[in-house]
Amino acid sequence: MPNGHGGIPHFGSPLLFALMFFAAAFWPLAPDASLQWTRFALSLALAALVGWRLAYHLHMWRADEYGGSYLTPDEHRRVTRRYAGFAAVYATLTAGAGFALLWWRGLP
Repeated sequence: MPNGHGGIPHFGSPLLFALMFFAAAFWPLAPDASLQWTRFALSLALAALVGWRLAYHLHMWRADEYGGSYLTPDEHRRVTRRYAGFAAVYATLTAGAGFALLWWRGLP
């Protein structure tokens, strides 16, 4: 694709993972289903993935165009370090927000 991202829309993957989180968290299951804790763990993992992909789209999207050829190696290294740091922060924050939402909904 011309923008170097294979046709993935900007903020497409965080939105996709957010929709998957809400589907996993709020899809009705039988009250005595044995998969309640599995669903809880899957929902938290999806919430963390939202933060990870959000960090990419906020901090790495432009730097990664055309394989990073627009940046010098030092600039690309700096952007990659910033992305890695913010990915950990955003993943923690979105997992915390997902946990709060699951807590509000009611733990299994």
